Amino acid sequence: MAPSVAVRQAAQKTAAQSSEHMTLAGTVTAAGQQAKVSGSGDFKGREGTLHLTFSAGGLSGSADAVLKGAALYIRSPLLATTLKHGKKWLKLTLGAAPGTIGGMPVSALAGESPTQALRQLDALQNVTDVGSEQIGGVATTHYHGTLAPTGTSPGGTYDVWVGSDGYVHRLRLSSKVAANQALNATIDLSDFGKSVTVTVPPSSQTQTGG
Repeated sequence: MAPSVAVRQAAQKTAAQSSEHMTLAGTVTAAGQQAKVSGSGDFKGREGTLHLTFSAGGLSGSADAVLKGAALYIRSPLLATTLKHGKKWLKLTLGAAPGTIGGMPVSALAGESPTQALRQLDALQNVTDVGSEQIGGVATTHYHGTLAPTGTSPGGTYDVWVGSDGYVHRLRLSSKVAANQALNATIDLSDFGKSVTVTVPPSSQTQTGG
């Protein structure tokens, strides 16, 4: 099977699952500042929850994120001075605003579900077979390819680890999001089909912001 076909079929099979557990680690560089982000959470389609920890320079903290379609809800101690009295969550609309915490574009990582990332692999080009590796105790084949920029994706280089079970177990991307913004992230996927419940924060505790 051609490497591009193997990746595409694995991405489609994984995206078709009802849910998955995700862990991530990455960096977002913007205007010369680098933010490091790590976290884990559970997703079903374009809905999910994440707990994140992040640092940039002398600033560090944590955040909880809830993703529901194009809406991203963020709760963090660093938002205390930004939110109005009684509000605990900041609601961002993905694609309409950069979304930052403490000046860091953390939403660049928190705002993409596994399903969205997997769908980009349908257009992966120049795919090559790198070799066999173990990921989380699963035998996988490591593939490397590139993605051209589109209206919905900045493109970049992608590494994909496809398990012997036919699922994508790891996805690593390196992308230039904008002229002065770059994203590098590694996403691990497991627990396919597990029960996941996503609860959107109540409007009484939510403040809409840009």
